Parts: sequence; structure tokens; C-alpha cells
Amino acid sequence: MGTQENITEIICALLRKHFDIAEEKLEERFWKEPLTGFHFGLSGADLVYLLFEAEKTFDIKITEGQLENYGFSTIEKVAGCVAESIKGRRPDRKEAAFR
Repeated sequence: MGTQENITEIICALLRKHFDIAEEKLEERFWKEPLTGFHFGLSGADLVYLLFEAEKTFDIKITEGQLENYGFSTIEKVAGCVAESIKGRRPDRKEAAFR
């Protein structure tokens, strides 16, 4: 479950299941499109739900630092956050307090 390709496939499956995103909208050419933009149309609350679903699915914690600078805004960036968390990145004290 740890390869970037597998992670992205699982994230796309979460988007299909929980947000009813059509398969053709999840093609690789759209992975850099903002999830809250016109193409995907998710709300801020939807991103929070996706964050919780990703944490539960991959048994990880996404840190505050990973969310800075739109770090959880596209399929590609979400996959990067998940991959980084799977690798066991140790949070600093600020991030640990956020949990």
C-alpha cells in the first residue's frame, strides 16, 4: 500500500466513494488541479473529511506542517502527504500539539 501509485489509486477511490467524483475526472492529467476548484468542486469541509478518511485508511496522521502552503490541495499533494506520513516522519512539538 506504500507506493506512490498505489496511494494515488486509493485516494482516487476515496474521492469516488465519498464525493461521487466521476472516473473521467480522476484521470492523471487532473491530479494537479485544486480539489476545491471548478474541476472537482469540493468544499473546505469536504477536504477535512478527505483528510480524516485518508488518515483512517492509511493509519497515519497528517501533520499541521504538511497542510501549510496548500499541502493538501490536489490529488498529487494529498498523495505526497500520505507517502510522507507512511515513511514515519517525526512531528515537531508544534505539530504534536496540533493533534
